[in-house]
Amino acid sequence: TDNLYPTDIHSTDFGCVQSEVVRSGNQVVAFLFGFYKHGGRPLPAGWDEGINRDWRLESQVLGVHPDLRGRGVATLLKVRQAEKARQAGIDIVNWTADPLLWPNAALNFGRLGAVAFDFVPGMYAFRNEMNRVPASRLALTWLVNSRRVQDHLRAPGGVRDLAGAGAVVVNDGSLRVDLTCAAPRIAIEIPQNWVALQAQSLSEAEAWRSATDTVLAHYIGSQPGNYIITSVARERERCYLVAE
Repeated sequence: TDNLYPTDIHSTDFGCVQSEVVRSGNQVVAFLFGFYKHGGRPLPAGWDEGINRDWRLESQVLGVHPDLRGRGVATLLKVRQAEKARQAGIDIVNWTADPLLWPNAALNFGRLGAVAFDFVPGMYAFRNEMNRVPASRLALTWLVNSRRVQDHLRAPGGVRDLAGAGAVVVNDGSLRVDLTCAAPRIAIEIPQNWVALQAQSLSEAEAWRSATDTVLAHYIGSQPGNYIITSVARERERCYLVAE
């Protein structure tokens, strides 16, 4: 009764779902599934040419056993998802992600070549170990047939050095926020370990969420003058989303 999804959702007979499962022996150690959908968030001006906007995949949940994280399993699942999306005539895969989860950002932007131009503060009201404060989300767009994504999957951009990213930092963690920047490229600092930070200090986590919500809501968008998150960078232990 606690299942969020039907128990047969990974069955080949469940036609509205694209599913991938990784097993070690009889144990499921990783999975990924998404729902086919019609339409979605509009693309920025000039991005529509040659792209099927009406038939998409909403990538719903990706899970990897803790013992296997950081070993490329999530990347393999997403690569397979992209292959099957192309076979189904899909150009756009969408999903949401917490902007403060650094490992997810490194995967989504650095490894996969996804972009984000939509931000939803306080998207979910639920609370769990990973969401002890309001659960804000980036809405990601993955153009699986684009040259950008193909290049990333062949030779991932990875995590850039902040000094080489040519970006102006617009927040000093949760302490300082600059909403006046008009540089071609900006860097938004996020915590190195968001889950641990929430467990250690709820007040500090709330301050981080408030500061980054303010920055993301101000800068990120698809209209002229807005910025699109395209990559990630680091400066020693400090982590950044890079937008242009």
